[in-house]
Amino acid sequence: MKNATLIFMLLTSMNTYRLQAQDGERLEQLRIAFLTEQLDLGVAEGQSFWPIYNEFNRNKQALDKQRKEAMRVVKEKGDAVSEKEIRDAIAKVHQSKTEEESLEKKFIEDCLPVLGPSKTGKLMMAEHEFKRKMMERLRERREK
Repeated sequence: MKNATLIFMLLTSMNTYRLQAQDGERLEQLRIAFLTEQLDLGVAEGQSFWPIYNEFNRNKQALDKQRKEAMRVVKEKGDAVSEKEIRDAIAKVHQSKTEEESLEKKFIEDCLPVLGPSKTGKLMMAEHEFKRKMMERLRERREK
């Protein structure tokens, strides 16, 4: 009986992980379609732009992960967390945000020669609009 319960728990957690991965892939597909449409990317522009965007996105996700990990350590320890651990977490979060600002600046600089100023500006607005729409959808799902 213990083995059956253990196997059930393992399969359930694997299924949950797979569903979360699929949701992430679906979200990324929606983002790509939205940005492609909003920017009206041609084939040549897309071939030059998407590698830049994908690298930026990977690096940004890594920084997000670092921030979450720093905060997770503090949260998990609760009242048992030391002042030094809190200071270290704050420093890591701050460093991560500083690196993210530099990353975003480099991304914009890399996009300008590929997209030009007009489409680079549209990209910034489209990113913001996509996030807004996704948050709106999430709120609607929670209200149902």
